[in-house]
Amino acid sequence: WNIMWLDTFALLPLVVLGAVKLLRDKQCVLYTLTLFLAVFANYYIGLFTCIFVFLLFFPAKGVAIRAESAYDMHMERNSPGGR
Repeated sequence: WNIMWLDTFALLPLVVLGAVKLLRDKQCVLYTLTLFLAVFANYYIGLFTCIFVFLLFFPAKGVAIRAESAYDMHMERNSPGGR
């Protein structure tokens, strides 16, 4: 059994949480630190972690954009001076 890649795999939830905090709250400390540790621990699996987070960015950004536009539409309809 070769389990040397499990440490990077164990950091994946923290990297994803850091990416969510980066997108939502603009806080980059957790994302930067955990991604650095993942790449430092095992660069091969760390590369796949980077690819995963890169692919995770686009759906997360799309959901955020749709949520903002839905909120804006709701506020326009329910504003006192709307319509």
